[in-house]
Amino acid sequence: MAKLFEPFKNEPVTKIVTPSQTEGYVLAHGVAKKFNAKVYRVECREGIIYIPDHLEINTKDKVLLVDNAINTGNSMKQLLSIVAKTGALCCGISVCISRYPFSLSDFGVRVETIFDFSKMYPIINTNIDDCDQCVVFSIISARLESELLRDEKKRLMIMKMKIKPVLESTEWTSLIVE
Repeated sequence: MAKLFEPFKNEPVTKIVTPSQTEGYVLAHGVAKKFNAKVYRVECREGIIYIPDHLEINTKDKVLLVDNAINTGNSMKQLLSIVAKTGALCCGISVCISRYPFSLSDFGVRVETIFDFSKMYPIINTNIDDCDQCVVFSIISARLESELLRDEKKRLMIMKMKIKPVLESTEWTSLIVE
């Protein structure tokens, strides 16, 4: 979590928002602990982000968006719009991996990434319906979500187990959630 937290450690973050139901949520939860902030996970159905009823963000809040990856950028752009509508200040975006094929300055806020694969493995097609990788990931993600949505602790435990080998096999060891 340190590498996701560190670039924003001097920001007065009060809320963390993540579009992810799986890996990104585990990371967002770890970053939120460092800020002593609350995490909000938004729902994404068919590429559209919905504001959950429990989203309690107002003009006094300083929001950090956290996720495991930026691919097409659609989720983050929708989240930025949602945060803007609440009147809260978005301090920035912190993600592990960027495959976003355009300039990160497109988001209009500070974006910090640990790994930038946009040159080596860019997203070729930013239309989620036409992107084979996005379709496969959404099917896998939907299966995980349906199995784990009912039990938050079980979901966190399983996602930690899934993420740990990936993190240990790279230089991400400081990100491992204990």
